[in-house]
Amino acid sequence: MQHGLMVGLWMMTAALIAVWLWQTGTLKKFMGRNIKPLAIILTIAFFLCRSTGAYSLFGMALIVLFSAKLFRTSLPLLLIIGYIVFYLYIAAAGQFSSKDVIGFINQIFGEERAASLKFRFDNEEILGEKARQRFMFGWGDSGGNRVYNDYGQDISVTDSLWIIAFGVNGAVGLVSLFSSLLLPVIVFCVFKYPARTWSNPKVAPAATLGVALSMYVFDCVLNAMTNPIFALIAGGISGLVLKAPESLKAKKTSSPPRRQSLVHQKSG
Repeated sequence: MQHGLMVGLWMMTAALIAVWLWQTGTLKKFMGRNIKPLAIILTIAFFLCRSTGAYSLFGMALIVLFSAKLFRTSLPLLLIIGYIVFYLYIAAAGQFSSKDVIGFINQIFGEERAASLKFRFDNEEILGEKARQRFMFGWGDSGGNRVYNDYGQDISVTDSLWIIAFGVNGAVGLVSLFSSLLLPVIVFCVFKYPARTWSNPKVAPAATLGVALSMYVFDCVLNAMTNPIFALIAGGISGLVLKAPESLKAKKTSSPPRRQSLVHQKSG
């Protein structure tokens, strides 16, 4: 993979899936080994990646899944998706102010993290201003979306996937990209398989993939680490929600009828 942060996000996804399949009893053994120690080892390996952003996404994802298991609600996931949509709207419209966010990050994670985030927001501000000059369809892939100084030197850094999509393909491209990733998850948890079904072994794999996909989209607000597996997940969930929901009721096994005795005792 291209970057350590990309590995951290990948390991977060793998650990999240392992933990949820273990907790729901969907997968009891993997290649002849008990899933519990494997899930624990995989989670430890993920934490050894030392990716703060991935840690945060992992914590958010666990809150979403266990809220569904304990409280039977998908509200935390819908709030996260709503935040993503709201941020993209105000950022694309040029109404986002990063001062409060930078101050909060500075208090929680320190000056180094805050400075890194400020650098990204500063670049997104000038890139967003350039993108809004061709708001609807963008500048195309010829480099017109980037910002140059008077000497023709590129002075912009595109860290976030959303600003790349917005600058290259405009609002149409931005909406198309994020809708293709988020709409399947929304339909899945709101209209097809509500949170109370996510612990069912038939639904648990799709549920955890949908949550992992949402965490990836959340990460795309700050990073641009394209991984085709998440597009594959979105396609799989899209195919699932287009089908009629499967019955999750356990099939009752009827006991076979007793055989009539063919030997009758003769009376008297």
